[in-house]
Amino acid sequence: MENWPAIRDCISGILRRQHYHGTRCFLTAYQIAVLVNEEDSSLRGDLPIGGLYAGPESFASKIARCLSNDIRRKETKGLEMQFFSMKGLDSFCFDNGNVPSGDEFSMFHITS
Repeated sequence: MENWPAIRDCISGILRRQHYHGTRCFLTAYQIAVLVNEEDSSLRGDLPIGGLYAGPESFASKIARCLSNDIRRKETKGLEMQFFSMKGLDSFCFDNGNVPSGDEFSMFHITS
């Protein structure tokens, strides 16, 4: 992805700021895409944020792939990935009513 180092730095800051009772939270790739866009919309370029009908070339999808690759290559210290299931939920919305493109999707957090 174009400008991945700048996007990665922005994501690291976002993940470090998300806490619940002192524990860093997991954020979905959709949430991360929205928050990166809020911090610096130029990083997204012309990509849609993501969700149903956005296709595999959305900002959220590219973020998920790049973060997954970073984990595999150990590029970002303390970065972890888990998966979120929509089972039992009536809805999950992001970015003013968009819904995920699938029933399971990745989420990330950083421990250090």
